[in-house]
Amino acid sequence: MLAMRMARFFSMLELLLQVQSAVLESADSVLLQVQSDTLFARQSRDYDYDWTRQPKVCCSLKHGSSKNVPREAIHSVAFAIAPEKWSNTSSLRRDGAKTTMFSPLIPGQRDTYIYHTEDAYYTQYSKALFGITMRKGGWDCFRHYEIIMSGSIPFFISLEDMPNRTMTSFPRALAASAMALPGVPSQAEVKESMAKGQVPQVNLEQFDMKAYMTIRNQLMEYAAQNLLTTSMASKVVPEKVVQKVLIHSFCPRVGYGQFVLVNGLVNNGHSVCARPEEMLDTMRDDYMGALHSAYGGGFSYARTVDHTKLGRDCHGPWDYYLLLAECDYDYPEPNNEDTRQAKTIVAINFNDIQSASLPVPAVATEYFVREL
Repeated sequence: MLAMRMARFFSMLELLLQVQSAVLESADSVLLQVQSDTLFARQSRDYDYDWTRQPKVCCSLKHGSSKNVPREAIHSVAFAIAPEKWSNTSSLRRDGAKTTMFSPLIPGQRDTYIYHTEDAYYTQYSKALFGITMRKGGWDCFRHYEIIMSGSIPFFISLEDMPNRTMTSFPRALAASAMALPGVPSQAEVKESMAKGQVPQVNLEQFDMKAYMTIRNQLMEYAAQNLLTTSMASKVVPEKVVQKVLIHSFCPRVGYGQFVLVNGLVNNGHSVCARPEEMLDTMRDDYMGALHSAYGGGFSYARTVDHTKLGRDCHGPWDYYLLLAECDYDYPEPNNEDTRQAKTIVAINFNDIQSASLPVPAVATEYFVREL
């Protein structure tokens, strides 16, 4: 009997998904980019990766060149979804049939990290009613957005404990309402299943499928308007006319914060340069190197930015000089020449919680922190 009820349930759910296709993304979306990197590249992403194991650059700013800023003067910034990825995964949100209750990928359970390509990774989320997610080194995490991008709803453990000024654009109310639907297991029950290495289950006899679909559709609409990199970048550089932007960081490779910022700025039509220049290489769409050493194997960010819009051998003057702290590194020491040639200097801390309270460069006049 249970098998018959489950079959009827998912059959009805698939029918609803087909009916809604006319109001979701156009059917002419491009095919999903599939990367060929091997499993060990995916494992380098490690959902519970601990940056505390990495060497730090501490206190790099010279004496007198930093300052403490009151929390009320700091703005919130967060990760986001690249428009290119949102477009490439539209078929998953439009056509993805729900065949499982929870995604089989369980955070912290290494034997469930079995996805070799972005296609397989996104698809396993798209087939599920819910994808489990939680705080890592910080509340903000790419996994939250990847679940939504794939057409599922985040089952966000301890969502109610997130500080009010952190991830201010995240649709907390929508996620919480889906988690509270009849038949959905409680957070305690989900954590118990995770501890046993089991995928949680939904009580199909109680589950309100129509209410779920309503919330899901609202979530997808909200994400398209508020969770793309273009929305995030416009908080830092709000101008509609082209701005010349220099990004300066100690992090020698692409970090998620750097990526969402650069991707959003470029898609908003701005000119972007970086110091060091090579830190943007893996996000360039003409990058030909392997991604096995890139953070997270490059999933959700590699080869997405139009290389013709990323400058090389750049020189000022600058409309914006953005000083970034990320990868658990401190802010870089501002370059004197770039500082003199910049109209606006902004300090942005994309670090996890343990490095979220760094003193900022004294030359900065605007401030953003991810884990606020």
